[in-house]
Amino acid sequence: MSKNQKLLTGFVIGAAAGAAAVLFFKSEKGKQVIADLKNAADEIFNNFKESSSAVKNMVADLFEEDDTAAEDLNNNTANPA
Repeated sequence: MSKNQKLLTGFVIGAAAGAAAVLFFKSEKGKQVIADLKNAADEIFNNFKESSSAVKNMVADLFEEDDTAAEDLNNNTANPA
């Protein structure tokens, strides 16, 4: 098989696969698959937002604890008992 024949074969197979995908996604089953994918993507995004918010709060708490510890250390060294 020559290089041109391989290229043409690949093009024809790709076009057929694309046409099949279009036909599938226009069908009721395809529309349901798209809706399911959108719902899954929304759920993943919402979980990510919740997780990132939790991480942000944890980091803020750590910095707050660090600031409190630094202030306590500063007070103890400035006013030794």
